[in-house]
Amino acid sequence: MRGGFNGWGTTHPLRHRGGGVYQADVLVAPGNHGFKLGSADWGREWTAAAATPRAPVAAGATVPLATHAGPEATLFVRSTATYRFTLDASRPAAPTLRVERLAVPSGTAAIDPHAGHARVATLSYPTFDGKRESARFRCWTPKPSCAPTCTRRP
Repeated sequence: MRGGFNGWGTTHPLRHRGGGVYQADVLVAPGNHGFKLGSADWGREWTAAAATPRAPVAAGATVPLATHAGPEATLFVRSTATYRFTLDASRPAAPTLRVERLAVPSGTAAIDPHAGHARVATLSYPTFDGKRESARFRCWTPKPSCAPTCTRRP
């Protein structure tokens, strides 16, 4: 399981539960998180087989998966919770994904996917109504083109 909720890392591997079923439980913070299922080297990838790119996956729903590279799916979360991602590959020609919200242990904090990033970048862009918006994000290693906008974290 890789997505915005874990910095697109491999910290939440799907564990085999038998019979072609794999699961990962992930603590997810509020927000809209893109995600994909894939092998550690991205040699195999499963994407939500939806009519539109970046299709939202609703908690509690089962969605068919495509077994090729494609756009990420999204999961919108209103409050911090643990979500169970279940890949059912028992029928290889028709794998599915189910995402379920589980209970949250009290006092549990979600993983900060930006923790450890050394630099902060800010991008500014015009909006349709003539105003300007900006977005801040953290970078692992700024590229030369990022250098003018990246600053050390306080």
